[in-house]
Amino acid sequence: MKTALITLVFLLAQAGPASGSETLGGCPADPQSEPSKTVDLKASTDAFPNPEKGFYRAVGDLADIKTVKLRNSFNEGTRLVFADVNLSAFATGQISATHLSLLDAGFEHIRKSGTKVIIRFRYDQAVEGNFKVRDPNLSTVLGHIAQTKALLQKNRDVLFLQQAGFIGAWGEWHSSQLSENRQSREAVANEILNSAP
Repeated sequence: MKTALITLVFLLAQAGPASGSETLGGCPADPQSEPSKTVDLKASTDAFPNPEKGFYRAVGDLADIKTVKLRNSFNEGTRLVFADVNLSAFATGQISATHLSLLDAGFEHIRKSGTKVIIRFRYDQAVEGNFKVRDPNLSTVLGHIAQTKALLQKNRDVLFLQQAGFIGAWGEWHSSQLSENRQSREAVANEILNSAP
């Protein structure tokens, strides 16, 4: 694949301009030949939100989000929010249908508020020796990722991004047995990628 791409780039470079005065990109070979335009920009002190850009505000667990809290963020100019998803209660089994419904309702609150969300799934487990967090077993984590796939697909219109999450302290991929094991990290990463909208 890499050789084919390099060959294609070489052939395109050798082909030269597509027609008399244009390059392959459709831009004039001589920029001076195009008439210039003058645009007057006016200064403004108005604050205006930039959708999907800028700072974000942490709003708590996605299952507990309320529209009023999100609306306050929106009214203050914030268009991105960060919500975590604490799956500690399901560390030894599947995520309940009730909890998945609460997460879906959280996405609906985000939709109604006009914001988009950055989410991270995590577990709060007891700290073991050497300040390590005890992750659920790998098959449980992979099962939870698979369980959330339909939820993420359904709500992709308000999902700005998903942080990797799931393993390590605070879902940050450190200080736990799974986060320090290469094969476990790869398995979790691959499952997250397979579940991504």
